[in-house]
Amino acid sequence: MKTFLKIVAAIIGLFIIVAVALNLYFTDERLKSTVVPYMNEAVGREVEVESMSLTFFSTFPRPGISVGHLRIPGETQSDTLASLDQLVASVELFSLLGDQISISEIQLQNPSFTYKVYADSSTNIDFLLQPDSTETDTSAGYGINIPYFQITNGNFGYQDETSGTSVSLRDLNANLSLAYAKTITSTVDLKLGGLSATVGNQSYVKGLPLSLQQKSTLDLDKEQLNLDEGTFSIRGLALNLSGTISQWSTTPKADILFTSSTDNFGELLRLVPQEYASYTEGLESRGSLSIDGQLSGALGGDDLPGFSATIQVSNGYLKNPDLPKPIEGIQLSAQASNELLSVDNLSAQAGENKISGSGTLQKPLEEDGDFLLDINADVNLATLNQFYDIAQFDLESLNGQLTLDAKANGNRNTPDKAAFSGVAKLTNGSLKMVKVPKAIKNISIDAQGNQDAITINNMQLQAASNTFSLKGNINQPLKEEQRTVDLTTDLKFDLATIKDFYPINEDTLAMRGILTANARLQGRADQIERAVQQGSISLQNGYLEHKSLGKPIDNITLESTLDGPTMAITKASIKTGDNSVSASGSITNYLSDDRTIDLKLTGDAMLSQITSYYDLQPTIKELTGKADLNFRAIGPLGDPANMKFNGQLTVQNAAMEGEGLVQPVSELNGKLELSPQSVDLNSLKFKIGSSDIALQGSLQDYMAYLKAEKDRKTTPKLSGSYKSELLNLDELINWEDTTSSPVPINLPDLNSSVQADISKMIVTGVTMKNLKASASTTPKQIKLEKATVNLFEGQANGSFIWDVPQPDRTKITFNGSLDSLRAKSFFAEYPILGKKSKFHEYISGSFSARVDYESELNVYLEPLIETSKMDGNFGMSKSRLQGHPLQQKLATWLKTKEFNNVVLDEWKSTYSLKKSIFTINNLRLTSGDIGAEMNGTQHLVKGDINYQMRLLLPGRFKNTVASVITKQAAEALTQKNGTLMVPLRITGTHENPKIALDKEVIGPIVKDYLKNKAGNVLNKLIGN
Repeated sequence: MKTFLKIVAAIIGLFIIVAVALNLYFTDERLKSTVVPYMNEAVGREVEVESMSLTFFSTFPRPGISVGHLRIPGETQSDTLASLDQLVASVELFSLLGDQISISEIQLQNPSFTYKVYADSSTNIDFLLQPDSTETDTSAGYGINIPYFQITNGNFGYQDETSGTSVSLRDLNANLSLAYAKTITSTVDLKLGGLSATVGNQSYVKGLPLSLQQKSTLDLDKEQLNLDEGTFSIRGLALNLSGTISQWSTTPKADILFTSSTDNFGELLRLVPQEYASYTEGLESRGSLSIDGQLSGALGGDDLPGFSATIQVSNGYLKNPDLPKPIEGIQLSAQASNELLSVDNLSAQAGENKISGSGTLQKPLEEDGDFLLDINADVNLATLNQFYDIAQFDLESLNGQLTLDAKANGNRNTPDKAAFSGVAKLTNGSLKMVKVPKAIKNISIDAQGNQDAITINNMQLQAASNTFSLKGNINQPLKEEQRTVDLTTDLKFDLATIKDFYPINEDTLAMRGILTANARLQGRADQIERAVQQGSISLQNGYLEHKSLGKPIDNITLESTLDGPTMAITKASIKTGDNSVSASGSITNYLSDDRTIDLKLTGDAMLSQITSYYDLQPTIKELTGKADLNFRAIGPLGDPANMKFNGQLTVQNAAMEGEGLVQPVSELNGKLELSPQSVDLNSLKFKIGSSDIALQGSLQDYMAYLKAEKDRKTTPKLSGSYKSELLNLDELINWEDTTSSPVPINLPDLNSSVQADISKMIVTGVTMKNLKASASTTPKQIKLEKATVNLFEGQANGSFIWDVPQPDRTKITFNGSLDSLRAKSFFAEYPILGKKSKFHEYISGSFSARVDYESELNVYLEPLIETSKMDGNFGMSKSRLQGHPLQQKLATWLKTKEFNNVVLDEWKSTYSLKKSIFTINNLRLTSGDIGAEMNGTQHLVKGDINYQMRLLLPGRFKNTVASVITKQAAEALTQKNGTLMVPLRITGTHENPKIALDKEVIGPIVKDYLKNKAGNVLNKLIGN
């Protein structure tokens, strides 16, 4: 025994050594270099293989080869014809020596391949089918056996561009046993996760699960596949298959028989699509089911193969286990073929309820087959909940006897030409919804009809005191364009009782009132809004309360009559709190989107109650006052621009406060009158902060504002007057925001002409009084003319124009005069000599000026100095200049403090501004016996100054001047009257001026002086 074990161990050891040696020798690279060339030659393309190895253990006891991640490219290297994750094949070694090769096992994991037929009828595998002239036929008597063939998670497809056909097989798992010789014998066990098929744009099958257990014999020479025995399952419904498939190289033909029989017809429910499977899950079923059929004929070409089938269901039974009674006695007898689908009998019974039907459909596989249907039903609705769950429709109970007898025939391709006839009746009907105390009762329907007309003899219901009824005809019901109605309807509802029959949460909605309506409808069904011929609608003592409303709306009243497309409202009114609105008039085409109204509206409202219905916070936190409304509106409701309004709106003692207002508004009183041409504001007065405002005027063509600006043919025009005792703009405008944030100017689309009269106005801390002006505007300009205002203890008058060609770049123009304005305050508020100018710190007194000024403004409303232009004159009298840097430098230069504080008797000059250069001409000023004349420029952006000054000093300054410029120069600059004229050049900046003698002026003067003096000496010497 030990010797035997040693021999076995030696053999096993030898086997292991050989296996290890072969794996060491047949490396991945060596196997690929040996095998892949044969694969390339076989398929005619470069096959991609990620890995390849010998295997002994996965195919034990036979050797095998494993190929990992194989890919066959398509027409281009980037396309894929076929691929798989792994292929494992094993061969019985000794079969290679005989006339039959035995492949013991082939495994394919995740194979993927789609067979494609292109528009020119070529395919993506034509290259594989090309004949090889070097091949010889050696197959006779030589066989290959494959006892085991496995496919895991396969995905295959078929796409035919010539017919627009697409078929896909998803999640294919199959076990196949094959024996190759003169015939191929196969055993198949196959499961398919989903079959999908589309022809053209029509999807016939989507995700249909299938399975097949089949034994077959394939004769390649005769091109015939015999299905010996097998079972084909569709969603688990098993069909026994047998027959043949042949002639696939030309036109494939099939002759297949299929049968199925079971004692549980519920197997038929397996054919229900997956999306509806939840409706059939858990149903109890029984009863016999048999299916027999045959498929015979060509499988290709334009004609479909012939088929015939019968299906029989006997004593079928279905029951929902959650319900007390089943649907039973289900009988079905039907036959189908290419030419006819016939349901001889379909019937079922649920308790005392019965339904039956029959019908035929010719050419069921085509679109123009004739059909014939006959349906009969007799149902006691009270028993419906015993075999059907009505709770899913929020129904608690149903009652009534429903009978239906209907017949129809026609062609599927022209359903509007079909003929039908039928009678439907419901008697003693009732309906009760869940969570309500009462049922809707006395529901009755008595209707009959055919393809020409449906006659509703009676349709009515009753819910306590609420009633509804309908009767009349619907003509040509199958022809949409010719369908007409002739109906009479009556309705009477007590809205307070609706909650008893329909679930309404009174915590969110409560209503009451008596609603009555009746109407006669006669006309086209697709123009039902024009079909009303006469009727009335009435609501008395209406009441509506909802959580979205702060207070209930009550005392709702409506009295109206219907005459064709017009609703005449004799009375309509509502009241909520202390507010009420009433209306009368008419609405034409009231059921369409093209409504036209002629309504008179009157009402009054306490403004404090508006916040009960609309949340105005934080824009408006508090609102009080009263408003009265009395006006008439005429025109198309959907086109407000073409409506006409007449009437008035009055507001009394209104006040409002909130974040949307810069200051609280109070004491608002006004009256607005409307006409089709204008809005007239007879008087509007209110306070905003400390300011009071009074407006009066008229707005012409105001209806243009209801049109888009591009569609307006006229620009509205405003005329009127504006008055204020006090207008404090500092309370209304945050001037700091205008310096840090852009302020684009967008003028309204308005032409206006307004007279302004403001007793007192405060702007940036400056108090102005008695402002009077004529103001006018266009969409591109603001203009003030004949404007006068008192400010800085003086007066300004003139005209002002603000041009706005675009919002971020505007232009201002001012022409006028300033008279006796306090200089210190004016130059402090308006630094016209530059932003950094401190001129106001050194000057006191009053001045007058004539100004012609224009400048563009940036988006911060700051002047663009490079665009500014100014001309005018300037004068001052009895003023004082003290501590100016120019004075201090001059005092230092002359070595006297007298110039640090100068009282000016007179100051006159002309000036101009252009290209950022401010030019002073003929500046003359006097202070006692001291005078000065100056001309020059200042760059308002850079701050540089360049002045020429003629300083006129009395004789007492002669020695002082001589100490600076020499005695001879001082003598040369002395005038005949003893006054010294000192030419100076002033440069630098106003804050840091530089003073020097103007050598260009003083040089010639001294030269002439010395020349004259030398001549006088010479004359004396020669005795002249």
